[in-house]
This record gives sequence, structure tokens and C-alpha cells, in this order.
Amino acid sequence: MKKQILGLFLLSLLLLSACGLKNVDEHSSQSLNDTEVLNIVLKDIDRHEEDIVIKRIKKDFENGNNVYDIELYDESFEYDYEIDEAGKILKSEKEALKTTHNPKETSQDGITEKEALKIVLEHANLNENDISLVKIEKDYDDGQYTYELDFYTKDHEYEYEVTLEGGIIKSEHEKRK
Repeated sequence: MKKQILGLFLLSLLLLSACGLKNVDEHSSQSLNDTEVLNIVLKDIDRHEEDIVIKRIKKDFENGNNVYDIELYDESFEYDYEIDEAGKILKSEKEALKTTHNPKETSQDGITEKEALKIVLEHANLNENDISLVKIEKDYDDGQYTYELDFYTKDHEYEYEVTLEGGIIKSEHEKRK
């Protein structure tokens, strides 16, 4: 009888330790969290968290794998990264931004970038102190030159398209995530 009880005890112990090993394996294969993903990007761009603004960190499922899509910016650049669950960088893009402190003063028979910025800020009921940076590009679409303006506040992202005559063609804003 004592041998049967001892045998059941040892069998129970063996089963419990096997369950414990399973939990260790499951824990080691868990995916990254947002902080870990952000730290990978910050290390790659050699920046600190207080130097950047996070636009988005999103977990996606692509080609049968979980990937993290992260977009952020600092005073000079916008960064776009894709990172797999193991922490490997799959894609990295860096795009230069133009700041509101040095807009071009020249135009091609129309308003300047500075004037376009003033128009959209009035439309959005904001002033230059409310935005941290702006990207202004002159573009030729549908037979006319326009300015495309993208800027951010603490809570929102704005996109505008303005004709060289000062008319707003496109106005979009959304709450940042």
C-alpha cells in the first residue's frame, strides 16, 4: 500500500514538473510588448524616448507571421519600421521633415509655403506654437500645383492640400493613437 501511494506521489510530481516546463516554453515564445519594440527602434536610430513622438505602434499579421508596425518622428525625420516577433528589423524607412522654422519663401506664381501654413492653421483653429513639426511639399496633381501639408499636435494628425491661390482642396485630421 505504501508503495502504491509513493508511486502515485512520484507520478503526480512528474506530471506537475512537466506542466511547469510547458509554461516555461510558452513564456519564452511570447511576443514582444510595445516598450520592447520601441526600444529596438530607438537603439537603431540612436535616439531617446523623450526625443521622439510616437505616431503608431501596431501589431499586424502578415504572410503568416506577427509583425509590429511602428511610426514615430523627431524634429527632423519621420521613421517607419516593421519588426518581427523575434525583434528583427524587417523594414526601416527614414524621411526628412521640413520644420515650420525655415519654410521656403519662394513660390511659382502663387502663395508661399509660409502663407499656405498660415491658411491651414487658421482653418484648423491652431497657431504655430500648437504644432511640433510640419512637412510641406509642393506637388503637381490634376493639372495644378499644390502644397501638401502634414503636421501634428499632441493629440491629432492633420493633412491638408492647398492650391497656390490659397484654396483648401483637402482637409483631414484624426486623433493620434
